[in-house]
Amino acid sequence: EGLPARVETLERLPGLAAWVRVLDHREQQIRGLKNVEVAMESPMEVDDIIGSGFEHVVVATGARWRADGIGRWHLTPVPTVGSLPVLTPDDLMSGERPSGPRVVVFDDDHYYMGGVLSELLAAEGYDVQLVTPAAQVSSWTNNTLEIIRIQERVLNAGVQVRTARTLTAMGDGEVTLACAYTGREEAVPADAVVMVTARLPRDE
Repeated sequence: EGLPARVETLERLPGLAAWVRVLDHREQQIRGLKNVEVAMESPMEVDDIIGSGFEHVVVATGARWRADGIGRWHLTPVPTVGSLPVLTPDDLMSGERPSGPRVVVFDDDHYYMGGVLSELLAAEGYDVQLVTPAAQVSSWTNNTLEIIRIQERVLNAGVQVRTARTLTAMGDGEVTLACAYTGREEAVPADAVVMVTARLPRDE
């Protein structure tokens, strides 16, 4: 998955339509360079790369979102008993949806994705709870001056926001949340979980 695929997918999400300008700008800048040849949709194997004659090769192949909960808060997979469906941002962006109405979005990424996907699901009629160990939704966007707009969009979409909470276990029809400060736990009904945590490189 390169830049075109990712930006074209993201620009279909709520509030991100303008992101396609990133793609247009970068393509225009790169195509204007006389010492750069662009070959889109041209997979290369190791022998192809070696045979190209380049002295230096940079490999940037993208990443997949994890489904096991490992991220900033959890260094090991979230304990799971039963068969509660778990989706990732990749699943939602490819059109997959939870089968039941109650969805917990666990956002341990803290950038835009957790808020955007919560808004998307709420607009489609799901009962969404956005759970994050941070003190605010999409807390990293304090650095990009987007955080107030994101809070407003998520709350106006009808998403129930649960800050300073982490996901500690998943079972049939429910998840266990814990206060990020006290560790006090509570059970919350859920038909599916969306994990917005860390990513794994596509290094195959």
